Amino acid sequence: MKVLDYNLPENKIAKHPLKDRSSSKLLIYKNAKIEESNFKNLANFLPANSHLFINNTKVIQARIALQKSTGAKIELLLLEPYNPSGNPYETLHFSDSVLWKAMIGGAQKFKEGTIISKQIEIDGRSFPVFFERIQNINDVFLIKIHWENPNPEYYTFIDILSYLGETPIPPYLNRKEDKIDKLRYQTIFAKKEGSIAAPTSSLHYDELVFNKLEEKGIQKHALTLHVGAGTFLPIKTERIEEHLMHSEWMELNLDILEQLLNILKNDEKIIASGTTMMRYLESTYWYGVFILKKKQDIDKIQQSFIDNNKLAEISAIESFEAIIEYWKEKNKNKKMLQTSIFIYPGYNFKIVDALITNFHQPKSTLLLLVSAFIGENWKNVYDYALNNNYRFLSYGDSSLLFKPTQVAE
Repeated sequence: MKVLDYNLPENKIAKHPLKDRSSSKLLIYKNAKIEESNFKNLANFLPANSHLFINNTKVIQARIALQKSTGAKIELLLLEPYNPSGNPYETLHFSDSVLWKAMIGGAQKFKEGTIISKQIEIDGRSFPVFFERIQNINDVFLIKIHWENPNPEYYTFIDILSYLGETPIPPYLNRKEDKIDKLRYQTIFAKKEGSIAAPTSSLHYDELVFNKLEEKGIQKHALTLHVGAGTFLPIKTERIEEHLMHSEWMELNLDILEQLLNILKNDEKIIASGTTMMRYLESTYWYGVFILKKKQDIDKIQQSFIDNNKLAEISAIESFEAIIEYWKEKNKNKKMLQTSIFIYPGYNFKIVDALITNFHQPKSTLLLLVSAFIGENWKNVYDYALNNNYRFLSYGDSSLLFKPTQVAE
């Protein structure tokens, strides 16, 4: 299967956000027809009594500029916390030291065992934060970050990070962080710290949009999947199936599982706001399939398991019932789960009826997901957007894509 490609002129990439979040354009694709509107009018196009799933992850200040005593400059991009003994995101609230997987710009100048310090000031108190390169883990680096809390204040890592780092805006913007990015490369409902990229379809929402959705009886549900740098990685393998899909962490809880089960039993529509929510919902289905088949828990949804069981005739209702029954038996009500699900053409969607998403990069896994959802008509959608002054990528315009009855493989 070939990588999906198209010509994206540089002037079609939105380099900055619009003044108002919901003033972006909205392309609606339904029954092979395209319609234009504005994101403010999203509620007009969603079925009444449908359910909107949004990602409440929060982007952290993950890009950190360092300078050695020699003057050499180094840049860290924190990818995800490392905590082999438990929930990695609990380390955001550690008070003395943390371990992080990171990319290093200028890695040859930052040898293993080297310690670099950076002075920061919080509430009038100045103190150093130390960075040590520990080892390589696959194709990234493990970094130890430690500091001494100045008495009597008590600062956790997430507090310190807001003074250490910058907003990790996407590399394709080809610019430095502006003041506006700290506010606008973040959703208005961001809550759970951990992402290094925004769930960009959700950057369009404001209170006006949510009020209109509520008036129409559309319920919103906030879930958490922490977005990683892999979302920006293009596919470089000749065959799509050989691409090593990145993993991301998601939070599951019993309450949302029971809500999903009731929605499915009532045959109500599920709208995924963003590819991250698509990954979350479809991964949860496969988590249930694993429990149903193996009669045991798992900490990571592997693509190999999905590939080996993709012909299994297990409904979404059966999957969620299996999770709920297993959790109640084990007295469990929440879980952090990794997923490496890779959705590309031929995938059989189990949960989602419509997808809200921006316009994605050529040769990207996100474009493959869109093609898997609406079939070969993705070309018509993207051609229309290119020819009608839509803005592309993270700060760009949005689309509402309805799942066809049949998707061309």
